[in-house]
Amino acid sequence: SCLLQMAASSSTSLFAGVRFYVETSSSASELIKELKRRGGDRQYALDSFVTHVISDDKDILELAQATGVPVVTPNWVWLSIHCNRLMRLEDMLLAKAIFSGMVVFFAEDIKESEVATLWTLLALRGGRSSASLTSECTHVLTRT
Repeated sequence: SCLLQMAASSSTSLFAGVRFYVETSSSASELIKELKRRGGDRQYALDSFVTHVISDDKDILELAQATGVPVVTPNWVWLSIHCNRLMRLEDMLLAKAIFSGMVVFFAEDIKESEVATLWTLLALRGGRSSASLTSECTHVLTRT
């Protein structure tokens, strides 16, 4: 599956035609840089020119939905880059992001094959994983 593999390089036109507005509680500078590097056009106001709102903050849902603009999680950007194609918006909508704000560390007793599957499910629903146990982690997943 594309979600489990990394693209060697991602197209510089991957986000061509995407006029994005970012409203996120996490650091957005890297996200914005990668979107622009791959052809995205940043908008500084949520107006009729915006095609995508990228956010992990559910407070923006009502405003964005009133404009009819889809609100996707930052994972939509990262997974699109990794797969070198735009992921389906329906899978990455913030309204479906039940794990939004969750950062999971997978303990060593979780098998590598299971980590890949769990990471995919976590990412599709707004969560993130951490390669090491840090203060950013909100959950530790272990078999015991």
